[in-house]
Amino acid sequence: MGKTLSDQVVDILVGAGVKRAFGVPGDATDLILASIYNRDDFDFILTRHEEGAGFMASGYAKLTGDMGVVLACQGPGAAHMLESMYDAKMDKVPMLVITGQVESAAIGTNTVQEINQLLLFQDVAYFNREVRSANNLIDILQLAIQTAKAKKIVAHVSIATDVLRHAALKRALPSPSVYEMPHHVIPDTSLIKKAAGFLNAAKNVTILYGAGSFHARDELLTVADLLAAPIVHTVRSKDIIDNNHPHYAGGIGFKGSKNGCHFVKDCDALLIVGCSFA
Repeated sequence: MGKTLSDQVVDILVGAGVKRAFGVPGDATDLILASIYNRDDFDFILTRHEEGAGFMASGYAKLTGDMGVVLACQGPGAAHMLESMYDAKMDKVPMLVITGQVESAAIGTNTVQEINQLLLFQDVAYFNREVRSANNLIDILQLAIQTAKAKKIVAHVSIATDVLRHAALKRALPSPSVYEMPHHVIPDTSLIKKAAGFLNAAKNVTILYGAGSFHARDELLTVADLLAAPIVHTVRSKDIIDNNHPHYAGGIGFKGSKNGCHFVKDCDALLIVGCSFA
């Protein structure tokens, strides 16, 4: 058997820097798993339930900063993904959900295990597409990965089983460079100097940090040391700074503390880092 579109799906994932996917085998995704099995540069993490696979993918994205990828079968397998997709959405991490689907000709006929997966995921998935034609798969998957990485959102691609069986397309796959995201965005120097002036002139600075500061904890603590400032967290960022750290002052909002609220209320300058106030 020659190379198939299923093989090209894995080629695209590897080209995008994906090293592993989580999931549960099923007839609608078995072709992708077979393509993974034949490679030594990609791991499939088997779970007992799709919900667990989804939470593992979301957690992987949170801890590494990389995009989490999960595979689920059509119908009930896809439905089991919903809660973990909301977990990724609410914590603003990139997650790619690839679900199988029944044969393209059977979509919309209420056949066995067929549900409207686009409707199911329309609220949770910022990018939400279904592939019924072999000619569309490469472009849609590329756009899904780019969108998930750039916007740190949940992207969902549903692929009909017959599309995965289709012979590989004779076209170049996307270059790995199209998936590269800038690691550092440096603001205008004049704005940095202006902010530094406000902080230096303040007598009581408090730092409020959110989940967006996960990969900047060392820098966060360095600034706290320089300013001798208490650091206060939002509900989704409690685990970023050791709660025994001398600058740690509790949280605000849901499950917050009197200490945290006091330092935010009584400061004359509030430095907000990676925070959406959630």
